Amino acid sequence: MKLRFSFITLLQIIPVIVLIISLVNPYSAVPIFGLLLLLFPILLFKFFQQAVDDFDRELYLKNEPKKKEFQGWHRIHIENESNPETEELNRLNPHLYTLRLSFPYTLDRLNQAYRQRARETHPDLPGGSKREFIRVRQAYEILKDELGKA
Repeated sequence: MKLRFSFITLLQIIPVIVLIISLVNPYSAVPIFGLLLLLFPILLFKFFQQAVDDFDRELYLKNEPKKKEFQGWHRIHIENESNPETEELNRLNPHLYTLRLSFPYTLDRLNQAYRQRARETHPDLPGGSKREFIRVRQAYEILKDELGKA
């Protein structure tokens, strides 16, 4: 990807260089101008190739089924206490928030979220703290116990 970017950038800069050289010495720009004429079809091909790739990506994103994920789920406190599921959700909300996990979770998703948060908060790593790491571990244990009860 990086090589392709530098090649296209080089092809785009060549006309500017030819213009500057032709202003300084018109006769020395003739060979470079000939090279530019040879490279123009390549530049045109690369341009259309990039345009087709962008168009395909836009079509894919437009036709892709929309994934809606509610980002503020941990801030909602459900008032209806009569439903046992909402009581469980309200009780588990702080632990789910600590692990950055959504409510209907599986053991695989719980383990994955725990590993990621443990890497972020481990006290031996930069930016980690012992206090936060202990909170993550406790949240993991509580949520794992809840899965075992269900």
